[in-house]
Amino acid sequence: MPDPLSDLQLATLRALCDTAVPAVDREDDPDGFWRRRSTDIGVDQALLVALDLMPAEQRAGLRQLLDVLADQGLADASQPSREQILTNLSLASREAAAGIGGLVAMTLFFAYCLPDETGRNPAWTTFGYPGPISPAPDVPKPITPLVPDGDTTLEADVVVVGSGAGGGLIAGRLATAGRKAPSPGRAARCRRPRTRPRPGRGGWRRPCASRRPETPGRAYLRRPAGTC
Repeated sequence: MPDPLSDLQLATLRALCDTAVPAVDREDDPDGFWRRRSTDIGVDQALLVALDLMPAEQRAGLRQLLDVLADQGLADASQPSREQILTNLSLASREAAAGIGGLVAMTLFFAYCLPDETGRNPAWTTFGYPGPISPAPDVPKPITPLVPDGDTTLEADVVVVGSGAGGGLIAGRLATAGRKAPSPGRAARCRRPRTRPRPGRGGWRRPCASRRPETPGRAYLRRPAGTC
C-alpha cells in the first residue's frame, strides 16, 4: 500500500484540480455547470486512487511535483496566480511540464466523465449527453483472457503483440484462418454499456466502462476463443 499524501500535498492537489476546473460566476448557468469545481464532484479523490495505481517511480515524481508546487504557495494563491505558477513551472522544467500536464489531463477526464451516485456525470446535462441507459450486460464473452500466474509455455503459429484495434483484428483474422495467434497485452477487457444515439450528431456514443486492469502492472494475454 503506497504511503498516503501529506496534508499539504493533499491541499496542493485539490488546488491544482480546482485550477484546471474552477468555479466561474455566470448568470446563465441553469445546470450549475460553471459554478461547479472539480473537487465538488470528488475529482481529487479519484486522482488519489489513480496515483495509488501508478508505478512507484511515477508516483514518487508526482509527489515531488506536489512538494514543489506547495513551496510555491499554490494552495493559498488566487486563481490567476495559480495559473501563472503552473505556467512558470512548466516553462522551467520539461519533467514538471509533463507532470502538470498529466495531472491536468486526468482532472479534466474525471471532471467530465466521473459518474455520481445516480450513474451520471453532472456535466452531461449541459453537454446534452444522455449517458448509458444500462450497465454493461453481464453475459459470457466470446474472448477469454488468459492471465499467466508464472512461467508459461504456449505453442503458437504467430504472436501478435498488443490486443488493441490493430492487434485484435489481426489476431482475429489469423484465428479465423485456423492459426494459433495469442495476443499479449496489458489492458483489461473494455466492457461497454448500452447507450442511446446522441441527437443531431449521428452514430452511437459508446463510453468505455473501465480500462483499468484488475491487477495493475500485470501483463494480460488475450487470445481468440478456440486457440492455444
